[in-house]
Amino acid sequence: MYKIDKSNLPLFIFLIISVLIIPFLYTTSSLDPAYITRFLAFSVLTFLFFIFFIIRTLRDPGYFDLALLRNYIFPVWAVYILFVGLSIIQAENTTEAIADFLKHFTVFIYFILSSLLLSRVRNSYDILSKTVTIFSLLILLIGIYQIYDLLIKGEFDHQASYYV
Repeated sequence: MYKIDKSNLPLFIFLIISVLIIPFLYTTSSLDPAYITRFLAFSVLTFLFFIFFIIRTLRDPGYFDLALLRNYIFPVWAVYILFVGLSIIQAENTTEAIADFLKHFTVFIYFILSSLLLSRVRNSYDILSKTVTIFSLLILLIGIYQIYDLLIKGEFDHQASYYV
């Protein structure tokens, strides 16, 4: 069993919320029962960890290794986000374009923060792989339950397979 070190606590909170809680959020009070709720929670998580990043960097400038941001993926993705932002000017549906830009920007910030957090922990691949394995097992169990429920009702056909 892995002992949670105090320095690894932000990573554990980040992984548990983003991999084990957000994918299972669901509400029936909106037209899309999953996407809006999950994206809102994802945005709040990203914002809170951005605040954590700012506070931690101001308190201890060497806490995060910002040299990691020199990897090619970060500037290439930033240029992509710039083009997505510029495409708002020519968009037919401006509100959808702004929503798409905010989605891409939030995922970019999340990727930066998660990369910085994972680079701080020595065995981060082990922790991440265990978290993803638990998530995959939970998703598998939910899918098996849904298929079993449809088979018991006798309603399993091609159309019902889309509900799983």
